[in-house]
Amino acid sequence: MNKKNSPTIVKLGILTVITSFIWIGFEVYRALSIEPEPIVSEETLAKVEPNLDINEMGSLQQRIYINEENIAPINIVSNTQKSQEEKKENAVESEEATNSAQEEIEGSTNE
Repeated sequence: MNKKNSPTIVKLGILTVITSFIWIGFEVYRALSIEPEPIVSEETLAKVEPNLDINEMGSLQQRIYINEENIAPINIVSNTQKSQEEKKENAVESEEATNSAQEEIEGSTNE
């Protein structure tokens, strides 16, 4: 009975050692690849004053407000609309070419 257990223990030990080496390798890679924390100035880290500035609040009402009427309309044409318009133009051109070719054929048969 003891002989059957020893290969299982050896396999388990080998897998444990392999797992440990992989774990150590990943930790070393992570430690070397982590970017250092950015340096932040003291001004940025300073606490914000909790009191509102009344003068600034009054200047908000004096700011310019732009209505949608003041903004020029923007026409956005998608690729499908462009391709449909091109197909219509091509269809008109091909129809005109067909008509002119038919007129030439009729003109040559009449002579």
